[in-house]
Amino acid sequence: MAVVEQISPRGAWEILQSDPDSVLLDVRSRVEFDYVGHPIGAVNVPWQEAPDWRIDPDFVDKVRAHLARLRGARAPERTVTILAMCRSGRRSDAAAAALADAGFQKVYNID
Repeated sequence: MAVVEQISPRGAWEILQSDPDSVLLDVRSRVEFDYVGHPIGAVNVPWQEAPDWRIDPDFVDKVRAHLARLRGARAPERTVTILAMCRSGRRSDAAAAALADAGFQKVYNID
């Protein structure tokens, strides 16, 4: 499993402001995303879902599908900056590592 660079919330905000193609990826469950709240513009692709909390084996493919909808024919997905987030940083770190293992080159975990 790849080691993913950790970034502070402030550092993530700076990337989001300076790189309009960057993606804020919220990997919390759909319930957390909808009912707890989420940052404006965040894309939700859950790493795990209730009730069994198993890791979604299609997670990377679902991220690719979201990127295709968001980006159209722009730069290749592997060069898109992805900033992964969750409540504690544990799920997002694992999800970011899975994306890095799948060939994404600019993946950060928001600590």
